[in-house]
Amino acid sequence: MRKSVCTSPPTGKSVVYYIGASDGPVKVGITTSIKRRLAELQTGSPQQLHLLGWVRGDAQVEQQLHAALKPHQIRGEWFEREHALAALAAISAQIEPSACGVTDQISQKTTRFVAWLFEQTELDHPIADLAHDVRRDANFPRQGNVAEIRAYLSRYGDHVEDAFEDARRVYRAR
Repeated sequence: MRKSVCTSPPTGKSVVYYIGASDGPVKVGITTSIKRRLAELQTGSPQQLHLLGWVRGDAQVEQQLHAALKPHQIRGEWFEREHALAALAAISAQIEPSACGVTDQISQKTTRFVAWLFEQTELDHPIADLAHDVRRDANFPRQGNVAEIRAYLSRYGDHVEDAFEDARRVYRAR
């Protein structure tokens, strides 16, 4: 994932921001000055923080995102990175894409995972069964984000969802 800081969020207008380091948790909050908020958060962080994305929104949008991300909450307004960025990509598509192109970043990352998954057909593991099945499935969301893939696979039962989560763990650990 590129580390560039987003530019051109509106000044003086309420935005919901996503701030984090190059990896690790993501802070989801609301501000009227991203520059000021980034500086405030940076003071308490040993890692260089970056604006990962933003959408126009008020406290209601922020609360909806926090509620949707509640299962992935680490502490306060900090959430697991993958889930937070997937939620940002989804809401950006509905409201307004941010200056960061987060949707493109998520798609590229997911595409690499899907390409890796398609190669796992030789394993003696449910991951191989999943790889065979999704390769043959013309409707499998190859360009979708993790949430879209998970939702698509959920219709096939817990064993398929478990294989998908196993595949994601193995992929991240490599």
